[in-house]
Amino acid sequence: MDYQKNTMNGHAPESATATMVRGAREFTADLVSLAELQWELAVADFAIAKQEALAQTMKLVMVMGLAIGGTPLLLFGVAELLVEYAGWSRGWTYLGVAAVALGIAGVVGMSVIKKLSQCGASFARSKFELNQNIAWLKQALTRKSEPVPQAARY
Repeated sequence: MDYQKNTMNGHAPESATATMVRGAREFTADLVSLAELQWELAVADFAIAKQEALAQTMKLVMVMGLAIGGTPLLLFGVAELLVEYAGWSRGWTYLGVAAVALGIAGVVGMSVIKKLSQCGASFARSKFELNQNIAWLKQALTRKSEPVPQAARY
């Protein structure tokens, strides 16, 4: 048909198939770019989380080393002082000192566990971006396409 051979602004009109292929290529390129950016953000967030977890883990190792090395001596010393100066029985004194020591260890341990569980908080940024990207993808897939301009009919 003659109107299909006419040009628009010096260019031949694009066929529907060519328009669809071009749109699919552009959409695929957008998806690849989006996935790449999402990956880079996740890697950056992982590095932050790893650094925070490493610091808390080092604290935990230090606390455990000190607890393992110094606790028996400290507990025996406190118990012996209570036996000698307070006149308490040796058995009950050992049990009481051990209970206090375990209570302190529990409080410190819970603090460390709480901090370790918060190390992944930096991934909130990745999660937010992923949700935004999924919303954009849904919109891009469900929006109606704009009509292809038709060549002028003279």
